[in-house]
Amino acid sequence: MLPRFLLPLLAAAPSPALAASDAGPILLREGEVLSNGWTVETFLALGIANDGRWAALVDTDEPPNSPSKAVVLDGGAVLLAEGQPLPGGQRIGALLDMSVDPAGTISTVLNLEVPAGAPTHSRLYLGTTLALETGDPVFGPNLPGPSTVMVLRDVESAFPYAFVEAILRTASGTTYRAFLRFDYSSGSQVIEVVAREGLAVPGGQGVVGSAFHEAAIASDGSYLTSLDQDAAGTNDVTIALRDGLGVFAEGVAGPLGGTTWRHAIPPAVAKAGGSSYVFSSTLRRTNGAIDGVVLVSGAIVAVEGNTLFGAPQFVVGNLGAAAVAQSSTGIGFYKVPTQVGSVLMAFPPSGVAELLLQSTVDTFEGVPVASVKPERRGSLAVTGNGREIVTEVELVGGISALVLVERDFAFSIPCNARPNSTGVPGEIAALGSTFLSVNSLDVVATSLPPDSFGYLGCSTDAAFVPNAGGSSGNLCLGGAVGRYVAQVASSGPGGTISTVVDLLSIPQPTGFVAASVGETWRFQLWHRDSTPGGGPPTSNFTKGLGVLVR
Repeated sequence: MLPRFLLPLLAAAPSPALAASDAGPILLREGEVLSNGWTVETFLALGIANDGRWAALVDTDEPPNSPSKAVVLDGGAVLLAEGQPLPGGQRIGALLDMSVDPAGTISTVLNLEVPAGAPTHSRLYLGTTLALETGDPVFGPNLPGPSTVMVLRDVESAFPYAFVEAILRTASGTTYRAFLRFDYSSGSQVIEVVAREGLAVPGGQGVVGSAFHEAAIASDGSYLTSLDQDAAGTNDVTIALRDGLGVFAEGVAGPLGGTTWRHAIPPAVAKAGGSSYVFSSTLRRTNGAIDGVVLVSGAIVAVEGNTLFGAPQFVVGNLGAAAVAQSSTGIGFYKVPTQVGSVLMAFPPSGVAELLLQSTVDTFEGVPVASVKPERRGSLAVTGNGREIVTEVELVGGISALVLVERDFAFSIPCNARPNSTGVPGEIAALGSTFLSVNSLDVVATSLPPDSFGYLGCSTDAAFVPNAGGSSGNLCLGGAVGRYVAQVASSGPGGTISTVVDLLSIPQPTGFVAASVGETWRFQLWHRDSTPGGGPPTSNFTKGLGVLVR
């Protein structure tokens, strides 16, 4: 029987209004008081569902040796906390890890509170279902014999699959580490041991060692892990397993000429379906130098000491193994230190890298970003479509915060915009967030004639009206067209007009309306203009913009 997934996440709480320069809203910050009275100190793990709901495992300021960790939902509500009672009378002793899959399922690994001196008792919850705990038997191939669970550790989930690190024990008392894959695709729970200490690595590359590092799993069951390999009786080399095949083995030729893999620190991994993955680790050059590298499905996107692919104004700094993530659509995300701070990048299957966030340049609620924290594992989570990113950053002043960054939420609508008196068409873009619950969106028009007045128009319908109203431009809004006449503004010497769009109060001919989730709203700015050659005054329209409300 399928587990009862979809442990409910709360709706996002409204955030303070964003400044036009803000990269997005702050979701949770160090020093913030949670609903149970605890104060956030450190972010340990985070995740985000496809609909933008997020959760985080945090450590708090509770005194040492007392309950301190909690799973926090949107708005600071506490879902789980150490010391909290569970059904059956047990209490949570320690929260170890948390994962959010694209559908919104929260999976957790925890230890029960036990008397002093008693053995550890671990549990894995997939949603609200207790999937595995200490003492449970584990069957199947790749085992040295009948085994039971001793301890559970990290979890990654992507329904109908999940991945967990475990310490198992044989009937004779021998203990060993293993990665377990849970498979619910057939309608019932199937547990498979995909890697374990002492198991031969495919391809004759020795056996799995005793150190397990990271694992990632996709919703088609494909996975990528990093773990130690005991090739010569020692546990000092690392290999990755991708769907059962040994890859990126230490000492094997690297992706750059004259390099071999040398995993000086445990690699960072992320996984989408099929052959898509993100892998970050270090290479050894022929001169002995160790340089960090990031691969997205085989493409080299960052190499320590080189210019950053897609953003050549940056030189990659001391990379090590960067924080990475990947959407279900195969978009790779990675954090990179540079010579002038740090950046968050995206690399979609199109091969065109995108700069999403830059320290010292971008702000959140008016506070500049000091660092995107590229060295922090577990500080990056993305939705399945890759449009929303929750990431940990350090703000100027030394405060760490979880922030929301959105990409590809606005799009150009078909519209043959005509050049204005500057010689080019007016541009239009969206800043902020299109989540209805956040309600912080600005539409900015640029490349306008200097010191020209204009206002924003909006509609849910498309059209094409040449020389609308006697203008020199083309109107691309149809149906009921609203006008932001209360925000008529001058473009000033820079040729820019910014309009605040309140998604709960959008102007229409019959009054103001609230947007609904799933609606697409179209925007275009009308502005005064002049006729080339000193002709009579005229007006024009910018290009068109579409925004999907979420």
